[in-house]
Amino acid sequence: MAQRRAWAALVWAAIGVACVLGQTQQAQAQSVELGASTALHTTYVFRGVPQYVGDDNPTLQLGLDVALKHGSGFWWGEVWAATSLQQRDTNSRRGSGEEVNIALGYTWQLHPSLTWTLGGIEYLRPSNEPINYREELMTNLFWDAYEGELATVSPYVAAFGEVHRLLGVYVEVGAHTRVELGDGFVLSLLGFAGGAQYAEDTVDSNLIGGTVALTYNISAWPGLSITGHLSPSLSQENIGVSGNDFIDRHGFLWSGLVLRYTAIDAELPATRRRTLGLGFQAIR
Repeated sequence: MAQRRAWAALVWAAIGVACVLGQTQQAQAQSVELGASTALHTTYVFRGVPQYVGDDNPTLQLGLDVALKHGSGFWWGEVWAATSLQQRDTNSRRGSGEEVNIALGYTWQLHPSLTWTLGGIEYLRPSNEPINYREELMTNLFWDAYEGELATVSPYVAAFGEVHRLLGVYVEVGAHTRVELGDGFVLSLLGFAGGAQYAEDTVDSNLIGGTVALTYNISAWPGLSITGHLSPSLSQENIGVSGNDFIDRHGFLWSGLVLRYTAIDAELPATRRRTLGLGFQAIR
């Protein structure tokens, strides 16, 4: 237990360093953005791996997030929760029927079209005894390679290092395209590929995936939007247990609806949403 707490202290100390680095410039007039979301998905897939047993086990997900402009970028934080809506077994090796994630970090606006993020995530999964929590340090780099009047294309690279449970890293590269369709509609297209290597659990995995999403910004209520998505993914895990190796393959096509309200401050860059959306990873 003491060793676990030591790892947790190390992770949150690193997150604190990210926040301190964010204050290297003099404090400027601060602006805040708050957001809340509720989502219903046909299942819960995390990095290509199903978190529930069966592909017809729906999930309800809730999130609260905040961004605070400061210096050359902004601090951000999020609390996110998911629960299975079916009384069935979950994927105990990877998921939990109930899950709460807490994330904190800082994003630097290196250039009008380039952002760099450093932070950390705590995953709390109460039913996964004896290891019911884990931590990751995360970083990502986003580049708005093309910014037109109606469309933006943004390639990115992201890395997540797990320092407590599996002792490994997950790396992802991809590109996000956002197209303004008019009348409040926005089309989002995402394609990505990722790979993970974990030493403690003798696991490595590879995946490809994507998302097609349509968002409607409700003009009668500024800040309120509803998004529908369709998200395919293919993954393969190579797992070694007790000297035996086996391959676990997953193919999923999942969908859902997300209702979100954002108290928007125009001084905050729109790119800040790339750091959020822990559960609904496909939309970022």
